[in-house]
Amino acid sequence: MAWHSKRHNIKHRKAAEDAKKSKVYSKMGKLIEIAARGGPDPSMNPSLDTVLTKAKYASVPKEVIERAIKKGSGQANGAAYQTLFYEGYAPGGVALYIKTLSDNSNRTATNIRTLLNKSGGTMAEMGAVGWQFREIGEIVIEGSIKTEKIKGNDIESVLPFDEDKLENELLGLDISDYTLEEGICRVVTTMENFTGVLKNIENLGYKLASADLIRESTNPLEISDEIYAKVERVREVLEDDDDVEEVYDNIL
Repeated sequence: MAWHSKRHNIKHRKAAEDAKKSKVYSKMGKLIEIAARGGPDPSMNPSLDTVLTKAKYASVPKEVIERAIKKGSGQANGAAYQTLFYEGYAPGGVALYIKTLSDNSNRTATNIRTLLNKSGGTMAEMGAVGWQFREIGEIVIEGSIKTEKIKGNDIESVLPFDEDKLENELLGLDISDYTLEEGICRVVTTMENFTGVLKNIENLGYKLASADLIRESTNPLEISDEIYAKVERVREVLEDDDDVEEVYDNIL
């Protein structure tokens, strides 16, 4: 039997993000609205600063960001979004921790239950799986930025990074772990150190593919390719719902 390994598979994660581009602006807008309730100035609102960093690497347009900040801070009318988590299981006993952004908790709960049942999953009681998902910072480095002066203009290009140099520089930062895979580096931080580490890596001149706070399982499960395909079906169905922001699992 073939066994599937997804843990730290950066290319898989990147492909999944690309597939969700059509809805990312709407979902980022909701996140920004929620964070902006603490104030419209990111220098005085750490939550907003973190979300705007995520928006930056998702290439969210400036007008979407500004509109969401105005709604969230009360400068314009907006829906009362809240972050809600739901728990469930996919085929093979795979744990699912589902993050949603909703302005109607009853609608969202009903939709999540229906989608799970239709796709082969099941809803779980609160606390059944959430305990095993810790929040971490994840920064994905895809290259080194080189700036050249051409005809009076600064032209940036992205080159493969020097692995030895990068490793030495990372050792001087407050990171929890890092992995190198096919020319891509995944850096893990605590929630508290995320913003500081991110700014340091940017200042060192590296090109980032993404930077975000995510949930990662502390109890990973090994599954077969057959089960993995079924889990992906459940994920696709859930992620197609407008209220669903992220679907985390405990696949190894």
